[in-house]
Amino acid sequence: MNNLSSDFKVQVSNPTCLASHPCMSFPHQVIDGDPSDMDTRISNKVDAEGVLDAFVEDISVHRHSLWAIICFSEPKTRSFLQDAAYVSAKVAPPVELCRIALARWATICSDMAQLAALILLAANSGLLPEDLNDLAIRLEILSSQQSEEVTERMARTRVPMRLPEKWEAWYQFMSRSRVKPDVENREVVPAPAPPAPPAPPGPPAPETEKSKEPKKKTQSSLRRCVNHLVHAMKVSLLGQ
Repeated sequence: MNNLSSDFKVQVSNPTCLASHPCMSFPHQVIDGDPSDMDTRISNKVDAEGVLDAFVEDISVHRHSLWAIICFSEPKTRSFLQDAAYVSAKVAPPVELCRIALARWATICSDMAQLAALILLAANSGLLPEDLNDLAIRLEILSSQQSEEVTERMARTRVPMRLPEKWEAWYQFMSRSRVKPDVENREVVPAPAPPAPPAPPGPPAPETEKSKEPKKKTQSSLRRCVNHLVHAMKVSLLGQ
């Protein structure tokens, strides 16, 4: 989740102060017994995960409103759909809402990175190729080279998979779509046996002493993600 970029923003107005939001209460340490002296920095991975877990628990109550904001937005940047896939790994998307959004996005996305992100979002939503006819057709008309690029992006992704079996189904679908008709000879190239899919993205490796050092980049990215999503939720709920 700490890989979310600053491009993941919802266009809203009248910014609201978020300093008092419960999920913004970071872990702290009292120094020399004086409660007024507290270290509120996210200094290691454990602190970051604790803040993220608290945020996810808080925001999941309003997940339908959150995903309504995401699904009715336009993917104006390459990173928008990638960030949405990251969010789907932590906050389960409503299936029908995502089905509608994915069908719409499939018709306007041409970048291979965006198409790979759509597949990851679909997998985390529990949707299969047969559930998303528009996306399946869009992927089937890709060239062999384009299909291979999408498949490679799926294999290299750092987005956690909530439902690994759905990811494997999409991977097999993309592996089959690599075989294209030979237009010149009007013959179909024999389909090779689909390769065994790599293991879906799993939990991170155990921490080492080096990984426990302060990570300014992790802290900045996580806080930015929290600010964007909670800001959107505040505006959405206040407007209802």
